[in-house]
Amino acid sequence: MGIPFFKGVPWYFTFLNINYVVFFVFMFLELLRFLLKPSYINSDVITASICGYLLLIEISVFLLQYCMYQNLQSFKGIDTSSPAAIYIDLVYFCSITFTSIGFGDITPNHHITKLITAFIGIAGQFYTVVLVGILLSKFSSNTK
Repeated sequence: MGIPFFKGVPWYFTFLNINYVVFFVFMFLELLRFLLKPSYINSDVITASICGYLLLIEISVFLLQYCMYQNLQSFKGIDTSSPAAIYIDLVYFCSITFTSIGFGDITPNHHITKLITAFIGIAGQFYTVVLVGILLSKFSSNTK
C-alpha cells in the first residue's frame, strides 16, 4: 500500500524486503515445528507442507528482490519497468529454481545473486527430501 507514496524513496523497498524476509523466516520455522510435532498425516499436515514450500519461495523472492534493488544489473532477463514486474519475474525465477527445472530465460548476473540462487536450488531439493522423509515416517508409523 505504500508503493504509491514511497515509489521514489530508495530505502523503502530495502526496508520492506528485509522485513518480509525476517517475517517469512519466522513463519517457516513455526511451520517446521508444526510439521515435526504430530505423529499422523491429515489434511493439516499436507497443507502445512505445501505452505512451507510457498514460504521458502517467498523468502527467496524477497531476498533476491533486495539484491535487485541494490543493483539493477543483478539478473539478466528481468523486466525492470516497475516493482510489480520485478516481483513477478522473481516469483517465476524462484519457483523454477526451487523445482530445479531452470529454463535459463532469467539468469543471475552478479556474484551475490549467483550464490543465493545456488542456495535456493539446494534448499528446494533439501526441503523436498526432508518433507518426503517426514511424511513417509509418519505414514509408516500409522500403518503398524
